[in-house]
Amino acid sequence: MSALKTGAVYRTITSLLVAVFLISVISSAVLAAEKNDGLASYATYKEQYANQAYPQTRIQVSAEENTGITGAVLVKAEYEGENVPAVSFRNSGDSVDFPVTVNEAGLYHLELLYQPIAGEKKLIQSEFSISVDGKTSYEEGKNLLLEQPWANVGKEQDYTVMPEQSPLQEWTRMSLQDPEGHSTQALYIYLEKGAHTITLTQQKGAWLLREIVIYNDKSTLNYAEQKQQYISAGYQNATDFYQYIQAEDYVRKSDSTIMPDSDPSDPSTLPNSHSKQLFNYIPGSRYKDVGQWIEWEITIPESGLYQIDMRVRQDTKSGMESVRRLLIDGELPFAECEELRFPYDGNWYLFEPDEDGEACQFYLEKGTHTIRMEVTPGSMISNYVTIYDYITRLNALYRKVVAVTGFSADKYRDYNLKSTIPGLPEELRSLLDGLEEQKNAMIEQSGKTGEQLSNLQALINLLGVFCDHPDKIPLKLDTFKGYIESLSAWNATLNEQPLDIDYIRVYTADAKLPGAKVGFFESLLFSVKRLMASFFEDYDGISADGEQKRMTVWLNSGRDQLRVVKNLIESDFTSSSGVKVNLSLATDITSAVMAGKGPDVAIFLLGDDPVRLGCRNSLVDLSSFKEYASVKSRFSEQLLIPATYKNAVYGLPITATYPMMFVRNDILEEYGLSVPQTWEEMYAVAAVLQRNNIDIGIPTNTGMFLTLLLQNGGSVFDDNYMVAFDQQASIDGFQMWTDFFKKYSFPLSFDFYNRFRSGEMAIGITDYTMYAQLQIAAPEIKGKWSMAQLPGIKQEDGSINRSLSISGATGITVSNGLTQTINYGVIFKAADDKQIAWEFLDWLTDTDTQTQYGYDIEAQLGPAGRYATANLEALEQLPWDDRELEQLQAGLDSVVAITELPGTYYIAREINNAFRAVVNNGAYPVDTLCQHNIVINTELARKYKQFDIN
Repeated sequence: MSALKTGAVYRTITSLLVAVFLISVISSAVLAAEKNDGLASYATYKEQYANQAYPQTRIQVSAEENTGITGAVLVKAEYEGENVPAVSFRNSGDSVDFPVTVNEAGLYHLELLYQPIAGEKKLIQSEFSISVDGKTSYEEGKNLLLEQPWANVGKEQDYTVMPEQSPLQEWTRMSLQDPEGHSTQALYIYLEKGAHTITLTQQKGAWLLREIVIYNDKSTLNYAEQKQQYISAGYQNATDFYQYIQAEDYVRKSDSTIMPDSDPSDPSTLPNSHSKQLFNYIPGSRYKDVGQWIEWEITIPESGLYQIDMRVRQDTKSGMESVRRLLIDGELPFAECEELRFPYDGNWYLFEPDEDGEACQFYLEKGTHTIRMEVTPGSMISNYVTIYDYITRLNALYRKVVAVTGFSADKYRDYNLKSTIPGLPEELRSLLDGLEEQKNAMIEQSGKTGEQLSNLQALINLLGVFCDHPDKIPLKLDTFKGYIESLSAWNATLNEQPLDIDYIRVYTADAKLPGAKVGFFESLLFSVKRLMASFFEDYDGISADGEQKRMTVWLNSGRDQLRVVKNLIESDFTSSSGVKVNLSLATDITSAVMAGKGPDVAIFLLGDDPVRLGCRNSLVDLSSFKEYASVKSRFSEQLLIPATYKNAVYGLPITATYPMMFVRNDILEEYGLSVPQTWEEMYAVAAVLQRNNIDIGIPTNTGMFLTLLLQNGGSVFDDNYMVAFDQQASIDGFQMWTDFFKKYSFPLSFDFYNRFRSGEMAIGITDYTMYAQLQIAAPEIKGKWSMAQLPGIKQEDGSINRSLSISGATGITVSNGLTQTINYGVIFKAADDKQIAWEFLDWLTDTDTQTQYGYDIEAQLGPAGRYATANLEALEQLPWDDRELEQLQAGLDSVVAITELPGTYYIAREINNAFRAVVNNGAYPVDTLCQHNIVINTELARKYKQFDIN
């Protein structure tokens, strides 16, 4: 059958399938509507019971008193020196029922005594839900988080290296907390008088539960009342004592991302050095999210009254305060410690809790005490929550307007939006009045206007114009969208409470304290010494000392990655092998190799580098090492293909990323649609979305064409390694690819992240690492989207071919070849000791090393730094939850890597030329692809002759 007839048949079948699919829209809409459980937020729930009592009752129910367990297991666990019963939660859906009888109706806190189980996925924070008598009280009760304390481990504190850390598996008491971080106050549940069943259900993670406690807090005295009690009890000032607690010398912390940083410029920051980089303070950039806490210990020589101050800096949020709660031994010393307010200042300053200018005193018994500082919401928390609600409404309004006008409105057309969008004037007025009220409230609280409120004010001004002239909305759609995005980004920072901490001091009233700042001449001398030292310091590498065996490794990545690899090398590889490593950031590897000055090993090289260097006789064939057969089993076989040339393997995979499909489930449900599993279903979904001017994002890169080629049953090369783009499968794939943009009008270029957030784009295909960015940086759509496999082509047996190419090549503008999105480690032939170099690559790609690296880099960079390891077992151990991991593993199983050969740079170039000819110039797809197929093969033949490839 000719290609022309095939295309006609293909389009007919597609049209029929679209029609069938659209018939299901109505029934799907009904099912989608039934998914809404209508749970109120905690704020609404609390307001509903605002007038209820807070009974001073404490009820403990231990694990063995449960009335039913599903999935979970009752085990014995050590607690306070005894083996006691505890409920073990390890799988999603595990649950336990506890009987509780209260004698007085009212609002109660619920406290858990539990122990986290780190297990393999030690960065996964355990989640659970709670219900009372079979019902969840409020939305936040569906996904509650358990605290996972962390501590530094290993050798004593060395301020020149980032400390190693590990999750603590210790018994912890925690009351129910808001998982969204809107408050650090314990959540309440309302209980009627009588018997109840409280059910805890596991979502993810692993933990032991010893008991639950129903209670209410006693009121805390204010400082004046507490001081009077000190006097009544006869407490006296302790004498002649002061002690520094370095902020980086914490004993516990709430999460792994709280890490020290270096302030080398200020000699007053302790400790300091003019020649070494010292990690000497806790930066506010890592210690700003509500609920984060740090705990320090101090030993007091005698019981008595002490004072506490701290050297801090809050130079981020101009005109605003950062807030901390101060706890000593787990309790508030007095009510004012609930909210210690740290004002903005561009410089370091000493902060001391005081009452009317008088330093507050704290009674401490002789012995060891813990001091905890916890991030609590600032005064803007209610504004933060409310504005997010307004952002959701603004995005919904924007989508309604776009559904009528499209993204490029005709300025000469009257869209009559007041009639076509029901309730438009009322919604505009409501948004305007509400945002104006929020702005005024924030000005009243902070006493400032200016830059911090500029985004909000700009949007208010625009809404004022829209209220008076709704006909101007289509003309200012881009401006409207930009203001919404700016407001969303600004609001995300509104609840952040950054605070740098250098040290804490505990001292007596009679202590002679050293100054908090060095003198002018001492500061000048420090600066001069630092300047001189800068001429001799190596800032791009970490060199090995001594006379041991050594090797040189270049790392093609960033400084954060360099530090993590360096720590792993020192703590593991060098200690076990005795080999010292000179680790540096990579420069121009090709030029260095040509000059004979290259490294022994290079890691994190791009996907086409192994063959590009290997075919020029610069690299070692890794398959020649006897351990290779066992090492290669760590990876998908596909990931080794791009590094293989003439049966020699020139690289081991370190990272691998591949595309996944991201879906706005809320938008699909709004239109009664399901997540498309095939491209035919995608066309049907697109028909509905595009009628409402909502886009779908399909990549224009060469990898998308190769994916469709593979799904149609084709292959890139024939048996002679000539491209086979003149075959029917290739032609069908190319036509599908170009039809996305020519026939279905999918956008050729787009900002996926922002358009996905705003709802302009309901479906998009992009690298799976986008998952972490959306999780962290798009809180307003949390729970409204998901990650899924790419659609495929249905086969005769009913299966779906979801093969995908991971080539990220987009032609000569980005890549000079079919660069796979894989990073490799290679060994250069000039290496002094190739066996040692191989042992290093073996160690680096091992499951334990890859897992530890993944945890360490995420601990430093946060969840946005989620590591894309190529090691199959390590991928399972990184903190993906079960559903996410299932999707990622299915995607990896579908990957088909493309052979890299000399001359394959021409494939990406010519395919992109063919794409532009069809999409931009209207060329006929079949003829165009076949013509470029000839050009590619001509160049490949020339290169194959040059490199003697038969």
